[in-house]
Amino acid sequence: MKKQQIQRFSASTRGFSLTELLVVLAIVGVLAWLVIPVIGRMRTFSQQTVCTSNLRTLHLASMDYASDYNGRFPVAKNPYTNYAIELACNGYLGLSGAGFWERLDTWVGLGQRREPFCLWCPSTERAQPRPTFNLATYCMNVNVGGTGDNWPIQPPVSTSKTLTVTTPAQTALFMDGCFRDGGYQVWVGEPGYMPAPVHPPNLYKQTNNPSRSVNVVFVDGHVELRPIGKIPSDFTNPFWIPNR
Repeated sequence: MKKQQIQRFSASTRGFSLTELLVVLAIVGVLAWLVIPVIGRMRTFSQQTVCTSNLRTLHLASMDYASDYNGRFPVAKNPYTNYAIELACNGYLGLSGAGFWERLDTWVGLGQRREPFCLWCPSTERAQPRPTFNLATYCMNVNVGGTGDNWPIQPPVSTSKTLTVTTPAQTALFMDGCFRDGGYQVWVGEPGYMPAPVHPPNLYKQTNNPSRSVNVVFVDGHVELRPIGKIPSDFTNPFWIPNR
């Protein structure tokens, strides 16, 4: 009786054989090979979705700004300010900072923050980490936002109005940032200032890969994922210069 119990106990506690272990490892490897790329694509899609939402938020904030400033867009390029400062520090993105020092504090605080915010694209952050001093990774079309040449009027007023853009579905407003001189610029639309193709971010440094793309929100509010090859390098194209 004891011998039978010992045999049953021995059989029930027998370990896996080498063949069984190899089969299990092979199955796990195949599953990982199938699942990991799917997870990567889901992450990329999620980042693109966040980027699209950010650009729509910037578009709506710009339209709110324009409604308060006689139809004029925020300033894209100015020695002392830019669209990101105007929108973020004047309440159009849910932040405060109307006075000079309050605006400065908001600006510095935003530059130091690393949590998600609509001025920063998550794919851009992965492809080319944003330096601390950069307030935004999104760029504004300088041909739409203008240079705010009327400084020191507070706030600087853009030279272009929403109602004067007769090609709103063709003319870019905001897009993924231009990486230049060690940081992200806040404007594009001039020779040498092209958007950074960061979708998907793992293709960012593959300069000849046609899959590299840029998220763009147009003046009319629609967002497109544009391959970098379809971003005009001719700065007289309606993509850059609105017909007025």
